[in-house]
Parts: sequence; structure tokens; C-alpha cells
Amino acid sequence: MSLLDVQNLSVRLGRTDVLHSVSITIAPGEVVGLIGPNGAGKTTLMRAALGLAPRTGGDVAISGEALDSLTPGERARRVAWLPQEREIAWPIAVRRLVALGRAPYRTGFEALSAEDQRAIMQAMEQTGVTHLADRPATALSGGERARVLIARALAQAAPLLLADEPTAGLDPGHQIDLMQTFRGMAGNGQGVLASLHDLGLAARWCDRVVLLYAGRIVVEGAPSEVLTPDRLRAVYGIEALVRTDDGQGLTVLPVGRSGV
Repeated sequence: MSLLDVQNLSVRLGRTDVLHSVSITIAPGEVVGLIGPNGAGKTTLMRAALGLAPRTGGDVAISGEALDSLTPGERARRVAWLPQEREIAWPIAVRRLVALGRAPYRTGFEALSAEDQRAIMQAMEQTGVTHLADRPATALSGGERARVLIARALAQAAPLLLADEPTAGLDPGHQIDLMQTFRGMAGNGQGVLASLHDLGLAARWCDRVVLLYAGRIVVEGAPSEVLTPDRLRAVYGIEALVRTDDGQGLTVLPVGRSGV
């Protein structure tokens, strides 16, 4: 059973058709990279798949059930959402912010259970923010804030994670840590759909890559099938070094604009 099944999804925002009959599935054990230039429709696709943007056509199912039939609580227990926005409005302690990821499993002001506490601690350890536990969230640097919000999403412990540019604002070491965390989630049977601008990360860490351009899927498949010099030239307008290193996997390095 797919964790996410999107069929013929179309979205119009205002007078603009942003997505055109897009279909995508995420299976347990997969890390899928959603790539494409700015404005391709990546964020809209994920938001519409979660019911956060209106669909003009198509169907969405989460863990085998129609999105529209699920209550907000049921959706939150099945899929965690990490948006691009990294704003934190209130100076609450980091530990309390991460604990918000456990809200779908609690009612009212019910105290955190032992399972909640374990999930919170594990998420903070995975993102390297345990030393920030008592710091006001509004006092964090941009990179620290990003890691704390990732921890909140991980604490949700949903079978599926949708993450919109999760590596933005992270230094290279923490980018690698995060992608390793995604791989660990996949190893535990969870699924991850992450929009990525770093083609090198997509090449090395994703099982599958979906290339979106002008609201349509151009191609999807293994990174080596999608991330070819000709395709990157056609879609991104760039020249890139693409090579496979023994024991290291695929490497993609953009080196310049096409024709420059």
C-alpha cells in the first residue's frame, strides 16, 4: 500500500494553472526527491497533497484512504509536514516547541506520555539540538531554527514525511546528517518526499527523483536516469558534471550556465 497516492492532480491559483494532471506515489521505505526550477510547482504539489491548497482536479489518498475522508487529526497521524517557512513567533523553550509534534496523539492539555517523551528526545538527538532544549526558540540562529523545526516534524513519527526544502539554511554537515536521517526513516519503513534544490544531495541520497517543470512531471526514476547533463541543460539551463564514483554513488556538480 502506498503512503501517498496522487493521481491527475491539477491546481489553479487565481488565474494561473500551477499543476497539470500530476501523478506521484510514495511507498514505504522510499526517499523521493522532488526537484525542479523555482516556480515549477513543487510547494504547491505538496500543499495540495496535504489538503492545504485547493485542487481543481485529481485524487489524493494517504495510506490507502481518500484525503478528503480523513479528519485533521487522522491526517496528522499519517503524514508530517515541514514547510519552507522557518518563522517562530513565540519565545517558548525548544523542548516545548519540538513537543508540539506530539499534538496529534494527545487530547486537550493531556500530559506527555512516556512514548511522547521518547519521540521528542529521539528527534532532538537526530537533529543535534538537545543542547538547545531550554533555550527560547526565538533566540536561535537560522540554522538552529531549521533543525529545531525539523525535530518537531520528526517527533510526529508519522509514516510519511513531506519536507519542503528541508536542507535550506543548513551547513553541509547538517545537510548530510538530515539526509542520513531520512535514509534511516526509510529503513524503518517510513516514506519521505523532500523538495530539494541541491542536485548533489538528490543524486546521492534519494531512491527516486521526480523532475517537475512548469507544473508537469518531466521524468521520474532513479537519480542516474533523471539527472543527465542533457536534461539538466534543457530544464535548468545549466552545465553540470555528472559522474558515478565507485562506492560513492552518483555525483552531480553544476558548473555554469548553458552557453556561457
